[in-house]
Amino acid sequence: MSRLSAPALIRPGRLALMTALLGLVLGTGLALSPTPARAAAPGAHKNSVKKQGAQKHAARKIPRGSKKTVRQARAEAVPALPTVHLSPRVRTEALGPAGVAPVMLATVRPFLSRSQILPDERLAAAPRIVALPERRALVSLGDTVYARGGELQTIPTGTLLQIYRMASPVKDPVTGEVLGHETRAVGEAELIARGHDSDPQIAAAEVPYTLRIVRASDEVLVGDRLAPLPAHPLTGVALDRFIPHAPAVGQEGLVVSVPDHGEAGPNQLVIVNRGQQQGLQVGDVFDVMPPQRVTTDPTSPGQVVMSVPGEKKATLMLVHVFDKASYALVMNSVWPVRPGDSVVAPTSVDVGSAR
Repeated sequence: MSRLSAPALIRPGRLALMTALLGLVLGTGLALSPTPARAAAPGAHKNSVKKQGAQKHAARKIPRGSKKTVRQARAEAVPALPTVHLSPRVRTEALGPAGVAPVMLATVRPFLSRSQILPDERLAAAPRIVALPERRALVSLGDTVYARGGELQTIPTGTLLQIYRMASPVKDPVTGEVLGHETRAVGEAELIARGHDSDPQIAAAEVPYTLRIVRASDEVLVGDRLAPLPAHPLTGVALDRFIPHAPAVGQEGLVVSVPDHGEAGPNQLVIVNRGQQQGLQVGDVFDVMPPQRVTTDPTSPGQVVMSVPGEKKATLMLVHVFDKASYALVMNSVWPVRPGDSVVAPTSVDVGSAR
């Protein structure tokens, strides 16, 4: 009979019972399963972790076809709070009825380039066109003209000169003083050949300067004047518009004339008898008032004489200022502006404060 080891003689049930009794005796409270423990298979722990992660993912899985994210799904589960979106914006408010808006330079550029008010001394010293090509009474673009006098001796060849025509003198209606002569530009010419004091072929004959017309808005005639191209009235100012403002000094004047018209409305020019000598500048704004009307009281037996004050007719802004006179643009008007109307400092503060 073969000999067996001691553990082999003990049945599994008895072994479990003995182990439980031993635990009670030692006070460990160990409780074992009646079946023997099995060793964990390799990788069992990893499989358990994967199984738990899959269960959590399934709990929060979003139905197929939905575009919601996990964060959006969780946000829907919580009561939504009201959302206020703030962003920068421009706040606007209406101006008063007396407000004067800026004027774009393009609106008055044609007036500024075509018209000037020049003093007598400048006109006297200005070069002038003295001859045209043979058998020509007038010339235009591309033609040749001949000029002399003035500052032509100091002007280099290739220089562009403005051709302008004299108009009627501008007179102060109160004093009768000639404030200047209004001129109208009719074209531009390039100096192509210099003149000489004498012609070697003809004794005591002067050779005039030769110019070619490169731009013309009207026919060119003998007697038209020449001058360097005028500087823009806003030279050196980085603006593309006129900003209205009240004049720096209190001034009162008169509307002298309305070029090419008997009366003026919005976006038309008038001439006033105030300029740089009175401290005025481009952008100064004036109110236009009619002359005071003198009448009698028809209800009074004594025929009482009354001076009836007038109401504001229009608003002007100076756009080109000369020594003694200025061009002003009619900004807005209730009644047409006519020669003899008064110009006074504005009473509204909406046009800006004094400089």
